[in-house]
Amino acid sequence: MEYHIPDARWGIFGMGDFESYSEKLVVKGFFHPAVPKDVVEAFEVAEYMMAHAYYHYKLYDEAFTKLLLIIEMAIKLRCANFNIPIVVIRKNGTNKDIPLEQLIIQVCKAEPLKNIEVELQWLRKGRNNKMHPKNHTFSGSIANFEKIKHGIVLLNKLFITEQSIHASVLKTLEKNKQLIQFKQGLYVLEIGDLRYLIESLNIEDALFVNNEWLYFMVAAPISNNIAEQVRGHNYAPPHTFIVKDITFEGNSLKIADVTTEKQISIITTDDPANVEIYKNFVIEKNEALAEFEGVTIIQTSSPFGQQYNDFLYKWLWKVSE
Repeated sequence: MEYHIPDARWGIFGMGDFESYSEKLVVKGFFHPAVPKDVVEAFEVAEYMMAHAYYHYKLYDEAFTKLLLIIEMAIKLRCANFNIPIVVIRKNGTNKDIPLEQLIIQVCKAEPLKNIEVELQWLRKGRNNKMHPKNHTFSGSIANFEKIKHGIVLLNKLFITEQSIHASVLKTLEKNKQLIQFKQGLYVLEIGDLRYLIESLNIEDALFVNNEWLYFMVAAPISNNIAEQVRGHNYAPPHTFIVKDITFEGNSLKIADVTTEKQISIITTDDPANVEIYKNFVIEKNEALAEFEGVTIIQTSSPFGQQYNDFLYKWLWKVSE
């Protein structure tokens, strides 16, 4: 049957069989227990859409459209948790839906620590564009893959307790205080036989999973073309790690990457050759930033954002309350 013929376009991306396709592009709906059953079951439909896109490439877009509708439903369900009305009664006794934009504002105001209003409003605009199309459009599966994963992260954040978020914020602050000596300077990052120069180390987030803390750690690289990066707003991606334990040994620290199981060291260095590289890096960076007043070095580049989203997608739904 024609509906059971694999779409040849997946072969272009090196996914010529269903197993490799589903492993790489079907986003599983991982949700913590507080996420309503209606949300979980609705996302299962999106999951099947992604799976069946193996037979029709453009169907993948519809999975993202389904996610946008699920998020709208989830926001309204969360409003019910806070007794936020989703309709107003007109003078003639009929109901009028309160705009989704206002519901997002109210939900986020109830739980400000989650800091997800900008992301939810962006998805709301995407929903509006999908619901009121001017012509047929197609975004492409690879582009929507990361968006769908991020949507799952937002759904988990929406229903997780703010106490959990608060605990994560406090733990992140605590750990960064312990890392104060690695916040700005010249350090060597050692991963096996590889060595990199970095200028700072930071814990971006902490999650309490299976009764222990997991940390998303970011090391900012020292680049030999920083001026070019600032002018092009295209920065070298930082080194990122997911770690459990951080061990201090004098002017160095040791960690183990949970994902790769590699042992990693960060060491303070005063090697003359490294110092010279660092001096030139600082001079070029400051000159470039002065040339483009108001520009900052943004570590949340696309690769960083994807890695951080992967961290939340993989672990947020497992957070211990």
